[in-house]
Amino acid sequence: MNIMTNQQIFDILADNEEKLFYALCQNKESKALKAAHVSARQSLKAFALATGSHN
Repeated sequence: MNIMTNQQIFDILADNEEKLFYALCQNKESKALKAAHVSARQSLKAFALATGSHN
């Protein structure tokens, strides 16, 4: 079994979060979608702070 560290999880998410977030979206210019992306990015930063991860 291969268990990922918090740093490995953070690295994958930080490197790919925008691609993953907009991958299936029809309207990439939607203001609501952009606001949700900002929220997701803030959550990623909170995860980094809580786990001691860094990019």
